[in-house]
Amino acid sequence: MSPLPPSPVLIAPPSVFVRGHDGEDFESRDVVVTRSLGDSDWDMIRGFVRNTERNDLRLRFGGAIDFRDEASLRRHFGVDPTSGEIGWILDERSSIAAISHRVLTSPFEAEIGVIVRSDLKRKGIGSRMLDWLIRRSGEERLRTLTAFVLYENRAMLDLARRAGFVARGRLGLNVELAIALGRHGAH
Repeated sequence: MSPLPPSPVLIAPPSVFVRGHDGEDFESRDVVVTRSLGDSDWDMIRGFVRNTERNDLRLRFGGAIDFRDEASLRRHFGVDPTSGEIGWILDERSSIAAISHRVLTSPFEAEIGVIVRSDLKRKGIGSRMLDWLIRRSGEERLRTLTAFVLYENRAMLDLARRAGFVARGRLGLNVELAIALGRHGAH
């Protein structure tokens, strides 16, 4: 697929910091979004992977991947700055607690993925990240978000359904989920 043409609405600066909303359970308030990863970002991602159980990584990426291999790490966590972005929520030690990917698949649709560090699951972080992705995408006038979730990843399937995603079908071992964002991105 060819890269999407630049749009002032969809293309953010190389790195932006977006403040979270008050009243959320998680201590950290920053969601960091970037389209290009520097050496220090890769160091943080390596730390995230070291602190995430192999099964959680398998459920997110659909297979057992050796993330000690630099090429595999960069292929699965990297981002194409012409069509995608990576975001993360930091914990109180400024380590990555959760990572999201968002890739534009058309001028009005994006595919997303979310993973939460294993020791921080079931604390509302994944829900917060997913809600933030929905809000951000609606504000940027995207119409639809999709996600391909491994059929056995019950936690993510339940989280997505609670956020308003519905199943569109199956593709191999994945369930395709989608949410319509509405004209004004209200969520």
